[in-house]
Amino acid sequence: ETSSTHCETLLSSNQSRSNVWCSSNHANSFNIAVLVPLSNAIDPTDEAIVLVVPAPEKDNWHSSPFHYSLTQTMNKLADPIATPWLSKTVILVSPSQTVEDDVKSLEETVSTFLDAYLGSKSMDTAAIAPLPPRYCQAILRNMMVVDLQDESTTVTRRGAANTLPPSQTDLSILPQGRRGALPNLDMVTLVGKLYQKADFLNTRANPSATFLSHGYTQQSKEIKHAISNKLVPEKPSRLEKKAQTWANEMVDLGLFAYTLAAGPYPPHWPALDRGIDSLTLQVSFRGVYKRDPSLETVQILENIVRALSNLHERLHHSFVLYWLPSPEKFVSHMEYFLPTVLILLPLATRAFGMIFMGDL
Repeated sequence: ETSSTHCETLLSSNQSRSNVWCSSNHANSFNIAVLVPLSNAIDPTDEAIVLVVPAPEKDNWHSSPFHYSLTQTMNKLADPIATPWLSKTVILVSPSQTVEDDVKSLEETVSTFLDAYLGSKSMDTAAIAPLPPRYCQAILRNMMVVDLQDESTTVTRRGAANTLPPSQTDLSILPQGRRGALPNLDMVTLVGKLYQKADFLNTRANPSATFLSHGYTQQSKEIKHAISNKLVPEKPSRLEKKAQTWANEMVDLGLFAYTLAAGPYPPHWPALDRGIDSLTLQVSFRGVYKRDPSLETVQILENIVRALSNLHERLHHSFVLYWLPSPEKFVSHMEYFLPTVLILLPLATRAFGMIFMGDL
């Protein structure tokens, strides 16, 4: 099988187009492809959407269905006839493979890319070579990091799946950043709503699939299993089922808050530190699927790009203080702010009383 980097795969299909630029192994750290829309209602150099994906094995973009499908999607986005709705620059970033076969982590890749695109934030770190001017004309509005582990097998023949391991999908949407930073809730809700409809999260076909807002997948499974075995009877009533759902969501809410306070932080956090709305999609596919889950992941990524492309940031307003018991539900800051004020009100009243009475 012929090896092909992402630049070779992209440029081979876009030789006649002038709106696709590509650079391999920039700063000995990452590959980058920039796609500027040719047909749009606003200036395409104003805003950009960044997709950061892991490197394929041996940096061969033809050997991985996910990566090859991603390059084909970029080719489609480059065609103004096929995608007249695209109004923002799309930037695809992935770790590059060095001579020593060393591949940077996604966190290092995000940090290095931002230093090369925007300039380094710290004077103590080694200087990163800046990108050429045409690569970094747009304002980085959104970034999505895809941390994909695909060990799945696709079977289309009936009956063949019965002899193979069942499918197991673990998908987490991780918005957490350092010092309590979070992206706009609209972005989290958008990604959650689109992936919620994916076939690989269908509870009938994949009853053991998980859909979480934190990275502690195994711990969540163990606690929920203990709740189900010890606290829920074999034939629970309707009220007991609701109580179990509430307990499970409280578990995930606690793990979301723990990640926000103590980490480990997802690889997109350097972007949040720079005020860029970003999140990490952590997904693992194992077992047998009737439809290739990595291809479906790319299809939903295209829908996310389309939705973000229609978002005019100058008119955008959303929440940035919230908790997530699940990717489908959120707790607004107003819901926990007012109870906290009421709890602290007696303490404040007592303090003012002591000041006026001369006890302090």
